[in-house]
Amino acid sequence: MTDPMHPAPAQDEGFSLLETLVALAIMAVSAVILFQSLTTQLAVAVRIERSTTEALGEAVDRAGFRAVVEGLTPAWEEMEDQIFQGDETGFTGLTTGVLDAEAPSLALVRLSLTEEGGLVYQSAAGGFPLARFSEPAAFSYLGADGTWRSTWPPPETPHPPPTDFEDGQHFDTPQLPKAIRIQTATRAEIDWIALPDWRSDLPMRRQDVLMQEVERF
Repeated sequence: MTDPMHPAPAQDEGFSLLETLVALAIMAVSAVILFQSLTTQLAVAVRIERSTTEALGEAVDRAGFRAVVEGLTPAWEEMEDQIFQGDETGFTGLTTGVLDAEAPSLALVRLSLTEEGGLVYQSAAGGFPLARFSEPAAFSYLGADGTWRSTWPPPETPHPPPTDFEDGQHFDTPQLPKAIRIQTATRAEIDWIALPDWRSDLPMRRQDVLMQEVERF
């Protein structure tokens, strides 16, 4: 029985040293886990942003390549310096897909690969880098017979065997190939294909229009 004259001493309601240390340890572990989680999320966000930026940049580069190729047009025979010519390093030709013109126009341009792995656009107005690859790349050109060639126009075959089908064997070789491709060595990075209007007619010139008007009368 409790002596009312001598009450029991009040119990200490604070934390003991051991409880405090355990709480601090739990907080420290939680902080480390939270920091690692935030670091991981930040790294993932940076990778996503970098991948998105690279994908967007490649899409823009690819769009420029397609614009030039899809705008290619045959040149007039008497203007030999403007007739389409291509090899593994690039091509030169007339196109309506002029990337450095403020208004729609028809101009002679060149797309070429550099030794450093860059794709360069050039015109009479100047030039600029269009893309950059981390491994060697090369142009190739698709003929009407479904064969990819490293040069265009393809080399002539004076007397091909009867079983072979070469461009120009059964019809005149068109100025433009059916397709143009940029392909890297391992095909791991890039494989771009664009289709020129290889059956298009020669563009109309002022003198052609005047001649048609004269022939009407």
